[in-house]
Amino acid sequence: MPPVKDTHGNNLEKDAELRRNLNPDA
Repeated sequence: MPPVKDTHGNNLEKDAELRRNLNPDA
């Protein structure tokens, strides 16, 4: 099963992980 992507083709799982790394309190 391919990674879940948003309408821009970004990998949502990776994007969420990057946001957690940038803002761990979020």
